[in-house]
Amino acid sequence: MQTFTAPLATTYKIECWGASGGNANINKGVGSGGYVSGTISLTKDQLFYVYIGQHGNEINQYSSSYMFNGGGYANKNDTQCGSCGGGATDIRTINGDWDNTISLDSRIMIAGGGGGNRIYNFFMNSGCAGGLEGYDGIVSESNHNIYQGKGATQTSGGAAPETWSGSQNGTAGTLGKGGIGGRNIIEASGGGSGGGGGLYGGSGSSGAHSTTWSGGGGSSYISG
Repeated sequence: MQTFTAPLATTYKIECWGASGGNANINKGVGSGGYVSGTISLTKDQLFYVYIGQHGNEINQYSSSYMFNGGGYANKNDTQCGSCGGGATDIRTINGDWDNTISLDSRIMIAGGGGGNRIYNFFMNSGCAGGLEGYDGIVSESNHNIYQGKGATQTSGGAAPETWSGSQNGTAGTLGKGGIGGRNIIEASGGGSGGGGGLYGGSGSSGAHSTTWSGGGGSSYISG
């Protein structure tokens, strides 16, 4: 967390970029964090708190806790796990732990984080963080999209996906937190990936048989 104290009483332009999810490919629009900007009139010495999202861990870089500022982690099968979602970047008027509810409720600008990802034969995409809504994770085999993480909205986290037979499911996103990716049935390659943080977080994807599926993107926000 960093602080900003306005040196002058004037109008300022503020920009925020959310962190990308693990295994993101920005050139392909995969797992990207959101971007928001706006202007605000501040009084001299007015204080804001800046929370900068953490890039999501890559596939098989296990974490038992969230990426800073809400990127969802991924459960593992032995040493195998999906990638983590990226954390949001936001501006707050009240200090506190990144997941403190009072501090979260004071956010005036939020750039959501991207969902965790794996590109498998170029067929998979994680959910990018959006504006009002984050994007769902998608695959070219559209009948498998029900197992991907879902994007968050302005009023709720991404819904938990369908459960792949016998695997552990991903969890829904919540206020400020991406959902957790499920683990695969067997130790083979990765697992479900975490959702991105945001106003609300995207959901984590279901675990599968032996591959990695993608998390949903978090939603962004700017106060009126």
